[in-house]
Amino acid sequence: MRNPAYHLDDPRPMQKQAPYTFFLPDSKSLEALEPGDQAKLIFVPTTEGTKYGAERMWVQITEKEGTTYRGKLDNIPDDVPGLELGEMVEFEPWHIIDAESDDQQKDKNLQFPRRTFYERCLVDKCVLDDGVKVHFIYREHPDLTDDGDKYP
Repeated sequence: MRNPAYHLDDPRPMQKQAPYTFFLPDSKSLEALEPGDQAKLIFVPTTEGTKYGAERMWVQITEKEGTTYRGKLDNIPDDVPGLELGEMVEFEPWHIIDAESDDQQKDKNLQFPRRTFYERCLVDKCVLDDGVKVHFIYREHPDLTDDGDKYP
């Protein structure tokens, strides 16, 4: 395996910063991956003068040894110098941002939940009844400390 001018990004900090919009596969889905499945990874070029900060590309898994995966790059890189279609890539489960399988039942199980929050918000009566425009919006963590709270 050559050492091209890139590193694989750790998506976990991005998920922590944007938990409502950036989803990652759960550990069960990652454990189920095997040779023949595909994993999407974030490749970050380490050379200067590239157009993009990163590229998200698919890798066809060819082997799994413990928690380490190896696979062939299944995309043509646009702006990662030294990386080519079919090149071998080594990665860990926590590098994976998405996964797919040719097995339809397994692929269905790889579909991780996309909604982890309640789709509701509070607004003033003037917005609902009088058509007053919303000029800003912000998010608060729910305060569900009463014993009668319905939502976890």
